Amino acid sequence: WILSRFERIRRDVTEHVGAFRFSQAGETLRSFTWDELADWYLEVAKVEGGKDAMLAYLLTQTLALWHPFMPFLTEHLWQTARSQLKGLPAELLFVAPWPGPQRGFLQAKAETDFDILRALVSSLRRLRQEAGLTADTPTSAICYAGRHTKLLGQPETLIKRLGRLAALEIFPKGAPPPAAHATADVNGIRIYLLTAR
Repeated sequence: WILSRFERIRRDVTEHVGAFRFSQAGETLRSFTWDELADWYLEVAKVEGGKDAMLAYLLTQTLALWHPFMPFLTEHLWQTARSQLKGLPAELLFVAPWPGPQRGFLQAKAETDFDILRALVSSLRRLRQEAGLTADTPTSAICYAGRHTKLLGQPETLIKRLGRLAALEIFPKGAPPPAAHATADVNGIRIYLLTAR
């Protein structure tokens, strides 16, 4: 997901800069850096672990895209990264190559699947908030996922951690549980937020 999103953003930013649409390039890059890389991927990396190489790649490549907009800050961060990472393509970001296309990075299905997971987690967090539950209040959820059952079963631990759940059960379909705090529908997935078991 994140590599596909980065490749899409790299392509868009490169096109905008080449056409002197600097405002669009900057906004596209800001949205990716804040809303996807910092807000979601860093959280995923904390849960899954073992993402150092991926984070290093994304950091250095994103710095290169930001360099025309914030040259002094990005150069400072590049030098800081150089002290921790090996194999950066140049001593100075100023002379480093612009990120080029990466074959095979674009994966529309991975992006679509992650958008479903992100919407599910966002709904779980919203339901917790609407139910007046604090982040540390244990609760659980049941999801009737229909055609998305297999998709949700693979990253179940990730959904539990990001959704701040003590327990999560995923079924293709079923009857509404009697102890539901709140419910929501997301992309054909019915969510029931329950009291802790």
